[in-house]
Amino acid sequence: MSETSSPRVYGPGELAPFSGVYRVSHLTGHRPTHDAVIIRGEELPACRTCGGNVRFVVVDSLSHVTHEWDFAGPHGLLVSTCRRDARDLRRSRRYEVDLPVTIQLQTRGDLKAVDGCTSNISEGGMNATFDTLVSNLEPMEIAITVPDENGALFASARLRHVNGQKHGFEFVRLDRRAKRKLQLTLRWLRR
Repeated sequence: MSETSSPRVYGPGELAPFSGVYRVSHLTGHRPTHDAVIIRGEELPACRTCGGNVRFVVVDSLSHVTHEWDFAGPHGLLVSTCRRDARDLRRSRRYEVDLPVTIQLQTRGDLKAVDGCTSNISEGGMNATFDTLVSNLEPMEIAITVPDENGALFASARLRHVNGQKHGFEFVRLDRRAKRKLQLTLRWLRR
């Protein structure tokens, strides 16, 4: 006899793990169960009437166009220079671009790979979005899939700030090969 697993139930304050249709149940019964579209990474809200007594179950996982490589991946039209003004006095020009990125986190002695996507990159660092909160204070290894045939850009980086799922990293101790690959990538982004 096979045992079937019940679907995972999510509550207010958790981040939506998938984009798609969710079944929403109000535990106080003030409203019938209904479906809602929720985008991956959004914080699941509390109900105005029920407060935290609301639950979410994924009914149908769907891909959102902004999470699709074909639409959000690197493309000449999607890359732009971030505007610089007095509020943005950085050492290096940032380029807005969506590139797949993987970081290696050390948790309880084990290495864990976490996938995300850059929102911008510069000679000094990058901003990236991850479904998992990253809180390591030690430098971590990062692999950025760059638009060339020679493989990923590997760098060591330190977490500088976190705002929800958005994480800011500063590159540290780049070897000559990583610096060269980063320079070539930025040159490609300037085109």
